[in-house]
Amino acid sequence: MKPLATFRDEYLHEAKLLIKQHNEYVADCKLQGTEPKKDDRLTPYAYINETNNIAILNLMKLDQQINEAANNEIYNHISYKNRIGRKVTLI
Repeated sequence: MKPLATFRDEYLHEAKLLIKQHNEYVADCKLQGTEPKKDDRLTPYAYINETNNIAILNLMKLDQQINEAANNEIYNHISYKNRIGRKVTLI
């Protein structure tokens, strides 16, 4: 199983990359005089300012994604399932 720090590094990298791309896209749209389209990929990681469409990292949302992924890996790991299976058969 991956340590929690690995999940944090992976999700933080993805979040920063998506936010950077989105903000560059918004700046380009502003230069072109067009309206930027909504990007749902940012929802789990960022707050998007409604007035200027700039995305800002939301640490609480990011933390929720990290913990969900780590918990899913723990509960889906074979050793956890074997341990639970033994407890059920003992009852």
